[in-house]
Amino acid sequence: MRSLLIALFLLVGASAHAQFMISAIPQRVRMDPVAIGTQDSALIVLTNVTLLLASNIQYEFDGPDASNFAVNAVTSELAAGSSSTLLISFTCMRAGEHEARLLLRGFIGSDTIRSILGFVYLEANGDASTAGISPFYQAITFGGVALGQNATRTFTLSNTSDTDITVGLKSTSDNGLTFEDYKSIYFSIEDEGGETMPRLITIGAGQTISINAVFTPTSLENVTDSIYLMWGGRMTHVALFGYGEVTPILTVTWARSFSDTTSIGSEPGDFVADSIGKTDVWIARVHNNSASPQMISLAQSVIAMPSPFTIPVNVAPITVAAGGTADIDVIYTGHGPTPFIDTLIFLDEFYTPFAGAQLVGYVRARPSVRVWVGNISGKPGETDSLEITIASPLPMEAVRAQLTLAFNASVLVPQFPVSYDETSDGTRTVVTTVDVSGHAAGSLLAALPFTIALGDQTISEVTLPSVQWLSSTGAVLPISTESGDGTTTVEDERNVNANGGSIIVKLSPSPAITTLNVEFSGVDGDVDVDLYDLTGVHLMSVPASSSNGLGNCQLNVASLARGIYAIRVSDSTHSMVRRIIIE
Repeated sequence: MRSLLIALFLLVGASAHAQFMISAIPQRVRMDPVAIGTQDSALIVLTNVTLLLASNIQYEFDGPDASNFAVNAVTSELAAGSSSTLLISFTCMRAGEHEARLLLRGFIGSDTIRSILGFVYLEANGDASTAGISPFYQAITFGGVALGQNATRTFTLSNTSDTDITVGLKSTSDNGLTFEDYKSIYFSIEDEGGETMPRLITIGAGQTISINAVFTPTSLENVTDSIYLMWGGRMTHVALFGYGEVTPILTVTWARSFSDTTSIGSEPGDFVADSIGKTDVWIARVHNNSASPQMISLAQSVIAMPSPFTIPVNVAPITVAAGGTADIDVIYTGHGPTPFIDTLIFLDEFYTPFAGAQLVGYVRARPSVRVWVGNISGKPGETDSLEITIASPLPMEAVRAQLTLAFNASVLVPQFPVSYDETSDGTRTVVTTVDVSGHAAGSLLAALPFTIALGDQTISEVTLPSVQWLSSTGAVLPISTESGDGTTTVEDERNVNANGGSIIVKLSPSPAITTLNVEFSGVDGDVDVDLYDLTGVHLMSVPASSSNGLGNCQLNVASLARGIYAIRVSDSTHSMVRRIIIE
């Protein structure tokens, strides 16, 4: 029990500082740009944020380009609350983006198990002025692999030049003086078909090939090697890292469903709920790799209580059969859009941690919505109504919509607020807010009619609204519309000529099932009838003709999914949009 309390104390202390014992400032380092063959460096400050000594600190790089980064003037221990400056250098050997991560491993207090104390994200950009062979990944980390087993990782070689390049693959650099087969005690390289790679390969201009690196550990030691790539008097390399390990007694794998092998991993992904109160579940499967039953328990460590994460078995001991597994549901209940971070610790019968996972949960970002706006037409001095229909393909909670309508001085909007902004050219803008209720996926969210009184001048123009989404406190919410920047876009030009006449459209039956009849009047000449879904995607178009301003046509809608659609009827000068439900 004492070990459990200490573990929880450290985890809670670490949670207050990004969940790690050593904080790094900055947490992300970028060096940009760096010419190929040169070096750049950056300083970071490490701080021990616990009340215990951090000792025997090791600095380990992982990620696709780990071998390009190095540390200098390292410190092996940090007293409680103390800080130290670390110099990180980057050597550029290829063009393009480079990514890696620096892991700090060591002991905290009297611990006898080395753990990750902190990390730093590393980024750099190689100057692309010189083309050639570009490897990705620049470094391959296999991690721990059980003795007697193999692990395979894939990397690619890209020819960024405009000519074919023959590349030599070998074990030693020797400045490219000889070509020989790649040889290593622990590693081998194969093509995608599993055949041994030849010493020389040709990569076509602009082409990319894949190579499999295979690690077969023979001891528990850390081992490293490099594959040197040589062409045209130039050279780069791919670094390989790995170590052997004895298969532990207890291990954990995660999945949303173990029937889908593609989702299985050593860590859970993000927990994402569709809305507040909705749930998301990951399954932790505990494997007992021994020949005797094992008893386990679980513990959580959080900064703030209560946690939105729950475990049906809580911390009650669980017995895992010899050679068997036990599945544990970890349930997240949506609390809000800001990620909540929790830590789950797996403990053996002696309350010693054997695995852990970071749990990150948040509510899915509010769905993109489509704001469909009806047409405005009429003669000067008459009135018409503006109908705004809002729908979304996903469930959405109640919000407020802030609508902005711009019009020239000859247009009156009597039921909008009388205050407005007027520009020097006579254009006026009014802003109003309306409450928008929640809705189910694919259903009509709101139909908001506004009467527009057109002025008595020759031309009256109305520019239809932009929309911002507001919380209950009036703060702007990050809900995107079609333009992606919080403003509304519509299918066609919405500046209206008040002298253009008025199209009348009748749709039947409503709802439509297989055939939709479209009748229209007030048109002039040839007519286009277009069908859109509520995301603005154009689905079909039917040409029609008119006689004395009247016309009709039919649309086959039998293949369309149930939902709300928009019909636009337009002639050469103006148009009218109406919505229709299709069952």
